[in-house]
Amino acid sequence: MISHSSRDTEIAGSLAELLRKSSLSQLQPWFSSDTSQGGIAAGQRWFDRVHRELRESKAIIVLVTPNSLSSSWVQFEAGFGAGAADLELMPVTFSVPDRTKVPNPLSHWQMFSIDTRDEVLTFTKKVLDAFSIHFDGDVVGLFVNQMLSKLKLNPTSLEPDKAQNFDNDIRRYLDKKFFDLAANLRTGISNFSEYILQIDNAIGAQSIELRITLDMSFQDALDELWRANQSHIGTYEYLDTWIIENLTTGKVIIVKEVQSEIPAHILLRAEHKFAVRRLEKPYSVRKSSRRFI
Repeated sequence: MISHSSRDTEIAGSLAELLRKSSLSQLQPWFSSDTSQGGIAAGQRWFDRVHRELRESKAIIVLVTPNSLSSSWVQFEAGFGAGAADLELMPVTFSVPDRTKVPNPLSHWQMFSIDTRDEVLTFTKKVLDAFSIHFDGDVVGLFVNQMLSKLKLNPTSLEPDKAQNFDNDIRRYLDKKFFDLAANLRTGISNFSEYILQIDNAIGAQSIELRITLDMSFQDALDELWRANQSHIGTYEYLDTWIIENLTTGKVIIVKEVQSEIPAHILLRAEHKFAVRRLEKPYSVRKSSRRFI
C-alpha cells in the first residue's frame, strides 16, 4: 500500500507504476486515489477500505511530501504500519529537504528519497529485495527515467536524443535479455536423455513419479501432475487451485504465461526435491510471505 496525500496522487501513481513494471507485475501497489487499480469508489466507506488494505498489505510505503507532513490520514496509516509486527514500513520523501520536520513515528524509521534518479533506484531495489524479487538495474533504470520524465524531473543520465524513446529502449533491452537467455539454454543443455523425479503429493494419497525428458516443457510437466491429481483438484489452472514447491530451496514456482516456453529440466532439477500442494485461494504474491522463483 502507498499512503499519500490526495494532493500527491500523480506522484503516488508514478511510484506505483514504477514498482509494477520493475517487478514485472509481481507487485501490485494499491493507493486510495488509484481508480484503475481498485481505489476507493464513490459511496464506499473510506475508513473501512483503507483499514482492509492496511490489514492485507505486506508493506506500507509512506509518501512524505510537503503536502502530507500535516495529513492526519497519512499519520494514521503510518501509525498503523508502525504498530503492526508483520508489516514493513517504508517512508520515502519527495521535495522534503529538511528531514527533521518529518513527524513521529516516521522519523524513527530509515527514510529513502525519490528526488533523484540514483535515490529512486536505491529505493526500488530496497522494495524488490524485501519481496525477494530480482533487481535488474538496467531495466529498472529505464523505468526510473520514464517516471522522472512523467513527473517533469530531469533524468540526468539520459542522452538528450534518447529522452523520448523509453518504451523502445525497454523493448530492445528485454528482447536482448530474452535472446541471451534462449542462447544460454541452448548452449547449456545437459547431455541427459531423461530422469525420474519422485514428487511428494500433498493433494493425492501417493507420491508421483514424473519422467523429465530433454524436449519436455514445464507445461508438459504441469499437464502430467494435473492428470495425476485431477480427481482431487478439478480445475486445471496452475496457481489457482494448486502449486509446486521446491523443497530444496524453499521456494514456490511462479510461472503463469510462459510455461510452454521453459524446459522442464530448468525448473524441475534432478538434484532437487519437489512437492505438489493444494491452494485454498488463487496464489497472490502480494498476500504471500513465501519466496518464489
